[in-house]
Amino acid sequence: MKILVADFRGELPDEISDALRARGHELRVVSTLSAFDEALRDSFDLAVMDCAGRSPGELLQGLDHRGDTPILGWTVEAEVNAAMQAGFDDVLLTAPAALWELRFHQAASPAAHRRSEAALRASEKLLTEITDQIPGVVYRFVMEPDGRTRVPFVSRRLEELFGVDPEAAARDFGSFFSLVVEEDLDEVRDSIMRSAQTMTPWDCEFRIDRDGEIRWLLGHSLPREGEGGSVVWHGMIQDITERKRFEDRLRIADRLASVGTLAAGIAHEINNPLSFVTSNLASILDELPDLPRDELRSLLEACLRGTHRIEEIVGGLRSFAYVKDTTPQPLDLCQVLEDALQIAGSKIRGKATLVVDFVDTPPVIGRRNDLVQVFVNLLINAVQAMDGTDEETNRIDITVERDPDDASQVRISVTDNGHGIPKDRLTTIFDPFYTTKGIGEGTGLGLYISHTLLTGMNGRIEVESAEGVGTTFRIFLPILNSPDD
Repeated sequence: MKILVADFRGELPDEISDALRARGHELRVVSTLSAFDEALRDSFDLAVMDCAGRSPGELLQGLDHRGDTPILGWTVEAEVNAAMQAGFDDVLLTAPAALWELRFHQAASPAAHRRSEAALRASEKLLTEITDQIPGVVYRFVMEPDGRTRVPFVSRRLEELFGVDPEAAARDFGSFFSLVVEEDLDEVRDSIMRSAQTMTPWDCEFRIDRDGEIRWLLGHSLPREGEGGSVVWHGMIQDITERKRFEDRLRIADRLASVGTLAAGIAHEINNPLSFVTSNLASILDELPDLPRDELRSLLEACLRGTHRIEEIVGGLRSFAYVKDTTPQPLDLCQVLEDALQIAGSKIRGKATLVVDFVDTPPVIGRRNDLVQVFVNLLINAVQAMDGTDEETNRIDITVERDPDDASQVRISVTDNGHGIPKDRLTTIFDPFYTTKGIGEGTGLGLYISHTLLTGMNGRIEVESAEGVGTTFRIFLPILNSPDD
């Protein structure tokens, strides 16, 4: 214990000071009121002031730096009451050091408690000031073994960003969950349970409806084991609405760029059915008076098939370029790949042999148009990675199968035998606007957008490549109703 003593009379017994020091206490003795007041600027556990024969009240009033330090009056028995009335925290008489030490501890305990409370308040104020500057909501989330949840701490920005009172949320976090868009609510809850069961980080993108305005949020937190078998997460929720809007604009730009890249092939695809429609109609006009009914019907049916084919091509392009998916849904990968091949097929025909192997294709969870965009990007990249137009030499393989390392997901591999990607560039190919293609051949957005879209569907994309051998992109998507769902 650190103790300050004002011994104005010079009568502090040596046996008391020596005994206190021997017991491990740090003792500092001064002889004037000014020295005592100045010394109080430092941190002491308590102070003792000699007030015998002097006015206790005037002594205390003459102190400018008392602070929270408890001060005990040291006086004679006749002046005890006056000292207590003056405002000393306790009074000491000249007595054995052991008695002084006991009174020290009794006086210091309330002061230590007050200092602890003051330190706690200062710490809470500092935490509030820091979390107020963070561009998101900082929180502590607790799940009890019986599934009950509580939020012991949530920063004040919860109300600013989401319109939810932090104190109300701390009492019942359901007021926040009630804002989550219904289509996203199950995934939010399921992802929390997966994090608790596996003790892996919680990462989830989801939407809330705030007064009719849809906002995108990103939650991230790290779980740890708490008391009594509970799980505790410390993390942050950010508003990423503007980022999502920017990604939407990039996605549309990438789709339109893909349409531009495919334009010549698409024109050829449309020209074929258009040619026989035109030819059949010309025949009908030339021979209509003498044309048998059955032959007329056959020609008209062929025209109708041709117009339907054109309609399919244009409709597929329109959907690919402009339709926006929102919520992941069950998908047939075979159909998704067929849609992608219908769009990108004209780019492949005459330049490479395409081999598709559907080893095992259980339904997956994803966004149809987004997946079509991913596959179109990969197919265009594969064609552009190959030299010449030799179908016998150039080859693209697409394989769909359950992931041999994780039965809860499907693995789609797209492999080409093109020139490959240099090893030092593999770490940057998913960066925005990075491209190895020449001017006019690529925007540098395709792989970045593909990576972003797959991440938003709880999927991922990996790449393996060797120069002069070729490249394989592997896509992983969660299976519908997999054991981990």
